[in-house]
Amino acid sequence: MRNFARQIKRPFGVRYNPYTQSIEILSNAEKIAALVSELRGDLCIVSNALRKIHEQDETVDVEGIANLLHTGLDLTEEKNGDQ
Repeated sequence: MRNFARQIKRPFGVRYNPYTQSIEILSNAEKIAALVSELRGDLCIVSNALRKIHEQDETVDVEGIANLLHTGLDLTEEKNGDQ
């Protein structure tokens, strides 16, 4: 479904918001900045949870999870995949 949606030509991005159960149109910098702020808050929650889990179990692969986040944010990879 994501691949299909990514292939649709449009001059803006779209995002499903599970909190409001709606589709958001990302058509300007302000909307994107608001989304980034929300994502940063979510990542803070994930980071805190990961830290707590790692304190209890040192075998948790914190670096592997961090690498997943880093590679998921590689814009050059996304851009090349869209062509």
